[in-house]
Amino acid sequence: MLVRRSLVVLSIIAVAWSLASIACSSGTAAAPTTPSQAAASPTPATYTLRGTVRAVPTANASSGAPVGVPDVHVQVLDGPNAGKSTDTGSDGAYQLSLLAGGLTVSATKNGYQRKDISLTLSASTTQDIDIKQVCDPWPSEASEILAKLTMPNHLCFVQVSTPAVTSFYSAVARTVFVRVQDLAGGNVVRHELGHAHQHRVILEAGLPDPRFDDTFVPRWVMTPEGDDFIRLTGWRLDAPSQNAPSFGWIEKCESGWSCGYPNPIEDSAQFTADYFGPASPSQLQVRAPLRFQWASRWLKR
Repeated sequence: MLVRRSLVVLSIIAVAWSLASIACSSGTAAAPTTPSQAAASPTPATYTLRGTVRAVPTANASSGAPVGVPDVHVQVLDGPNAGKSTDTGSDGAYQLSLLAGGLTVSATKNGYQRKDISLTLSASTTQDIDIKQVCDPWPSEASEILAKLTMPNHLCFVQVSTPAVTSFYSAVARTVFVRVQDLAGGNVVRHELGHAHQHRVILEAGLPDPRFDDTFVPRWVMTPEGDDFIRLTGWRLDAPSQNAPSFGWIEKCESGWSCGYPNPIEDSAQFTADYFGPASPSQLQVRAPLRFQWASRWLKR
């Protein structure tokens, strides 16, 4: 009886142990696994935009080197970074960091025309920004020559108050720069407009846009108007001197016309200034009959 009861007890214990093992095993299999964390959204790539805001130009056209403009406000106008801004330093340099996507930046400063540039950034970028001074009204002495001669589109006039900068025409900026002290009488303005007209003649002849004097001079003399001036006035090209400031041109003077021009475009521009100046046609014809013959053909008065 005792043995029997013991066997029964042992059987009950064995069954209980077996059930406990099954329950434990089932619990382990059914326990939920810890869910993995959702992947974090990638941080958008950002880039740096840097460069120099430059005035075009700031020196005589023959140098052709624009320099940086200080205190220009550079601002992002649109995109995720709209409103971010900086000012250029003393050398005209600027930098905007942590920019993303496409954007438009503006460069503004009193006395200069605003310039907007649109960019799509895919890497850190260097972007120089060229700005022009605000145009001044043309003086009355320029009215006739502007009405009679073709000029480059969007021609601008700027009075220069810096004594160290001489009056000049910039083909890069399509701007006549005249010092305040050179305004009297209009001769200098008309002279620089003579260069602007030469620029237009080059473009109308289908030649590449000249940037500075080293391309301006040879391209103008290749045009029908320039070639006729050379043929009539006797200017000649000296090949060994082509790297000199005159670009190799040697002058031939008329008896009543002043000498000393470095190259034919300066000679032509000055006669253009006189042709539209206060002197009478008969006076000019006596002073420089060959140049007057050229002007009568090409400069419609």
